[in-house]
Amino acid sequence: MLSPAPERKILRRMNYISDQKGILRRYIREQGLWNSHLQNAGSFIIHVLQNHPVNHIVLLGSGWLLDFPIEKILPLVQKITLVDIYFPQEILKKAESMKGVECVAADITGGYIGTIYDSLRKLRSDFTIPDTIKSPYIEPEKGKLLISLNIMNQLDILLVDYIKSKIIISEEQILEFRKRLQEDHKKLLFDHPYILITDCHELLINSTGNILEDRELIFTELPSGDIFEEWEWLFDSHQLYNADADTVMKVKAVFSNGVGI
Repeated sequence: MLSPAPERKILRRMNYISDQKGILRRYIREQGLWNSHLQNAGSFIIHVLQNHPVNHIVLLGSGWLLDFPIEKILPLVQKITLVDIYFPQEILKKAESMKGVECVAADITGGYIGTIYDSLRKLRSDFTIPDTIKSPYIEPEKGKLLISLNIMNQLDILLVDYIKSKIIISEEQILEFRKRLQEDHKKLLFDHPYILITDCHELLINSTGNILEDRELIFTELPSGDIFEEWEWLFDSHQLYNADADTVMKVKAVFSNGVGI
């Protein structure tokens, strides 16, 4: 079982709702520059489904469905479960209109969101990042495919931002926390056939095309899988995400047939 999503006020205070809206604003602002990335992600998923049929997709990190062409994918399966921490009303309405689609609001980190929020409200000077209360888990089932879609490298971002806004914490603790979250996420996937698509590197590029910085986003070893692809995409061309630099993301996409197909 996955941990239930915290109540809306917690998500609002920890910027989960505003961040979700910000993703859509950035997508619109980039005026089509995301399209190759979104098409690559969607094509990778469809290619897997055409060659390895499944009955049920559990999509982790559904968001605005920008990178998940649900109208093309739904005819290939019997059921799609969308999982996210919070659903935009537009997506809820879309899901309600589609037979075989359901929405599940859940914390796929294993409960860190509510736990960290509650801990920092009660104490700060003695705060340490808690262990996961309950490891994230989804019951394996024949014909079920888990898809982690552009979410693995994002699991820690808002949690770390919230912690840093409240206390001083060492970079060693933060790095260990990022690694722990990502390794727990891998374990969640490894019980199933799965698709993992994630940004792995964040490249800061100046006006002459030179790389100013290459930031690692994944702190655990990624599997090679049965099908593997890589690509890059221009995430921010307006230099709002990183000052004085365009931001390019390097992506890895992996499919593992696992044990259930």
